[in-house]
Amino acid sequence: MQLKDKLSFVLGVFLCGTFAYMIGRWPNDFFYKFYLFLVPIMCLIRFIDYKPKGWHYFLIDFCYYAGAIVLMFIGFYPKSPVFYRLAFMYANGSLATSTAAFSNALIFHKFDNLISLITHPVPLVCMWNVKQITMYEQKDLPKSERYFINHPYDESFFSKEALYLNFVIPYGVYFLWAIAYYFINFHFKTKKIEERDYKTLFRYFSHSVPWAKKIIEEAGPKKSPYVFMGYHCIFFTVSHLFALMSFYSNTMHTLLMFVWLG
Repeated sequence: MQLKDKLSFVLGVFLCGTFAYMIGRWPNDFFYKFYLFLVPIMCLIRFIDYKPKGWHYFLIDFCYYAGAIVLMFIGFYPKSPVFYRLAFMYANGSLATSTAAFSNALIFHKFDNLISLITHPVPLVCMWNVKQITMYEQKDLPKSERYFINHPYDESFFSKEALYLNFVIPYGVYFLWAIAYYFINFHFKTKKIEERDYKTLFRYFSHSVPWAKKIIEEAGPKKSPYVFMGYHCIFFTVSHLFALMSFYSNTMHTLLMFVWLG
């Protein structure tokens, strides 16, 4: 075993132990401070690791965008109904299903696997803790003493406000990312990505995932970007349905979390 793997093992055990202790001992305060410290540091380490390998374009994928929104909710806008809905839907939607889709596993001696846990399942666990533990325990406190907004347990799914927060906002913010991602990968940086053989999620699917490779090849070079973005939107939509189930049912929320975590 290489020294890097040994150090990764020690760090992995330490981080997992610290994470478990924090969420168990201080689930309503210090855990969130630890989360706000841990996630940016781990993402920075990934960028430093990925840049020399030409993998850094992975860091503009939706997972990091969604993770940043969770960070903004926890750290800056904990009483915003818009940021709460965004953070919850993304963490329990695309990030949750990506945990299963990419088979994220806890392998202590593989540092890259540890960071993948930070980008997918950790925001899921964090938002579960927000809704199921902190919001529940603070719901009867005066508004000035609560850290987070209260969960809208009496909200009607078909009310105008709910439809706006459940669909217009999440899809609007998603499409902002999708448009930027499309132009960066398929217009502004296309030549640079191809010349330097940078790895992107699109190139990963078109070369390393058999079923996706077949579809993209049949679409051809001109249509393949649209096919890829269309697939991503479908994946987002299916994932969003699971997030909605979790938002309106505590039982489904906990059950689905265990399903995604395997």
